[in-house]
This record gives sequence, C-alpha cells and structure tokens, in this order.
Amino acid sequence: MPHLVGAFTLIGLSGLLALLPNDWGQWLIYDRQAILDGQLWRLVTGHLMHTNGWHFAMNSAGVLVIAWLHGRYYRFGDWWLRLGYLALMTSLGLLVFSPELYWYVGLSGVLHGLILMGALEDIRCSEKTGWLILLGLAIKIGWEQWMGPSAEVVSLIGAPVATQAHLFGALAALPYGLWAFRRKKGA
Repeated sequence: MPHLVGAFTLIGLSGLLALLPNDWGQWLIYDRQAILDGQLWRLVTGHLMHTNGWHFAMNSAGVLVIAWLHGRYYRFGDWWLRLGYLALMTSLGLLVFSPELYWYVGLSGVLHGLILMGALEDIRCSEKTGWLILLGLAIKIGWEQWMGPSAEVVSLIGAPVATQAHLFGALAALPYGLWAFRRKKGA
C-alpha cells in the first residue's frame, strides 16, 4: 500500500503545481539556460510540470500502472528516492547530450526509468513478465529514437515529445539493475 500512497502523492503534487499561475510555473520547468545559470532545482521540478491536462492525465495513468505492476517492490521512501534519482539523471542526460533541447516538462523520462527498474526486479525475482516488459520497452525506445514520436501524442499534449528523455530515463535505471542482480547473487 505505501507505493499507492507514493503514486497518489506524486499525482497530487503534480496536479497542485498545474494550478500555479503560469508565471510561477515557468520557474519550475526544465529550462536549459536557466539551469546553466544556476537554477538547479529545475533539474527535478521540470518533471512535475505538464503542457496541458492531457499530458498530465497520460503521465498520471503511467504512474498508476507502474504502481500497480511493480508497487510491491517499493516502500514509500524507495519510491521517492527512485523518482528523485531518475529525475536528476534524466535531466543531466538532457543537459549534457541534448543541447538542442531548451525546455522540457513531464514525467515520461522518469516513468521509462521506473518501468525498467520494475522489469529488472521482476527478472531478479524470476518473473517472466519482466523479460516481456524489458523487450517491449527496448522496442518502444528504439522505435522512438529511429522514427520519432507518435504524431497523435504530439498533437494531444500540444508540444514536441522529448524522446531523448525516455532514453535517458531508461539508461539511468541500468546501474540500479546491475546492483539488483549483484544483490540476487549475494542473497
């Protein structure tokens, strides 16, 4: 149950931030130049912001699906540590390897990392579904890197989809996977 509390807290926090006046919300988005100028909080807070209600709804649904699929692996503190780590690492990936991306909002990069962490836990626990999720995620991210985002999603959220964030979120989960498998051998 703590994972559901974490999931609903994340959705609630993101929803409350959406109610901020637009001028205030602009201080929270991932803005490349502002981060380079020292506004480092944006490395994390940008993931809590969204372009519109559809974007928020899609990300909220993703949070709930991940909590349902893999919530048994998370205690409340673990949930927030993973979120913070993935937000920071996704943003750093964008900052270093995607200089053309000037702004970013949304949880999608973090969600891709969480789903990979959960799939790796499934595999560690000998659940075959983990391999299926891992394969599906690899195909999705590969397709996006090669073909770009879905035109329908771009239209729905009213902004370009930063598929690089999906890649960096998943890549950030890999060190966790190595640690999880070492933990299995030691158990």
